[in-house]
This record gives sequence, structure tokens and C-alpha cells, in this order.
Amino acid sequence: EPRTQLVDSEAALRAADVAGAQSGPQSALHLKRAREQIAQAKTLMADGDYERADWTLRRAQVDADLAHALAKEASKKKEADEAKEKLDELVKSAQKGKAQ
Repeated sequence: EPRTQLVDSEAALRAADVAGAQSGPQSALHLKRAREQIAQAKTLMADGDYERADWTLRRAQVDADLAHALAKEASKKKEADEAKEKLDELVKSAQKGKAQ
């Protein structure tokens, strides 16, 4: 039975959720796919089709990991954009100070 893979896939899904994957369009799509695949795998397991369930769970984990990575990337980009704005404000402020 692919119980270990189920645990791993669900953990990856939770990590993506915590990282805010539901906020971005691409990460939300992969998060949704991972949820659907986990549900499908549970049905396959209940039907005794453990091999297909295992492969489905592996795909779910990859989608969840991708959603997590995309969410982290978006978060880091937002931080970088905010830092750039602050830097731009400081540069303008310094230039005004020199001009006076």
C-alpha cells in the first residue's frame, strides 16, 4: 500500500498551503491539482489499485512541491520589490538633500 507516499504528498500539500500557494494563479492551480490527485489516489487505494494510487500520489507531491516553490518565489519577489521601493525613496531623499 502507498501509505508512505500518501503521508508525503499530504505533507507537501500542507507546506504549499502554509506558504500561501492559494494566493497566486499558477501556484493555486498546482495546489488544486495536488488536492484532486490525492483524492483520486485515495479512491484508487480503496479499490485496491495500489500501483496507480502510488503514481498518482507521486504526481500530487510534485504538483504540491511546485505550488510551494511558486508561492515562495512570489513571496521573495514581493520582498525584493518592497526593498527596491524603499531604496528608490532613500535615493530620492538623498538627492533632494544634496540639492538643498
